[in-house]
Amino acid sequence: MMSQTFQLLTPIQDQQGSTITEVTVDEPCIKEIIKMTDDAKKHGPVMAMVLIISGQTGLDAFTVQKIKARDFSAISEYFNGFFTNSDKTTSSD
Repeated sequence: MMSQTFQLLTPIQDQQGSTITEVTVDEPCIKEIIKMTDDAKKHGPVMAMVLIISGQTGLDAFTVQKIKARDFSAISEYFNGFFTNSDKTTSSD
């Protein structure tokens, strides 16, 4: 399985007070892509991305939501590479 590690430009703290300086995510399987597409319809594209990052990293959604915008954008672009243009969950516009 292919994975990608992202060094966070701005470290975050999880709920236990540990500092997170990087997150590693794996290439999503089809089941995860389907879930992310469904989550985007139910909860919106940003929350769908939060949920897949949470599932991939083991960080809770509350902690993932602390990720700063530039870091979140970089991670989102990685995942968006697995979608067609009409299916992308976040826009780079």
